[in-house]
Amino acid sequence: QKVFEELIDILGPDRRAFPDDLPQLKYLERVVKESLRLFPPVPLIGRTLHEDIDGGDMIFPSRSSVIFGAVFIHRNPVYWPDPLKFDPDRFLPENTAKRHPCSYIPFSYGPRNCIGAKYAMMNMKTVLSAVLRKYKIFTEYKSVEEIKLSTSLILRLRDGPKVWIELR
Repeated sequence: QKVFEELIDILGPDRRAFPDDLPQLKYLERVVKESLRLFPPVPLIGRTLHEDIDGGDMIFPSRSSVIFGAVFIHRNPVYWPDPLKFDPDRFLPENTAKRHPCSYIPFSYGPRNCIGAKYAMMNMKTVLSAVLRKYKIFTEYKSVEEIKLSTSLILRLRDGPKVWIELR
């Protein structure tokens, strides 16, 4: 409901979202980011080390392959208090400033992050701004814990989506 209210306030009921509108959709962006935190589309990120890395109890030698589990990082209570709670306010500027930059990596991080990250965010906000002003979307899930995931190259719902849509 809060996303819908923001969309109506900024775009009205029927106007198309233009690129200049998207930065104003701050709550929608936080909702998208929180969704990507809980359900990163690419759950595993692989890298090859170009130098030895001292991991404390262990040395990771150069040319080793390492895999980062975005799902596990995004649900780690060290970085995310009450990690399975859906809370878009985690992405308020004052909360983001306190967090380690590698604690949120839905598009990876650093010089080899996804080159389409900004385009993807613009696209998600544009599509959602149109869909959510026309339709209400419901799910039978009561909590994130109920959602069973399947991991392959991309993250999927094990039993498919359990949603229904109503015209507003």
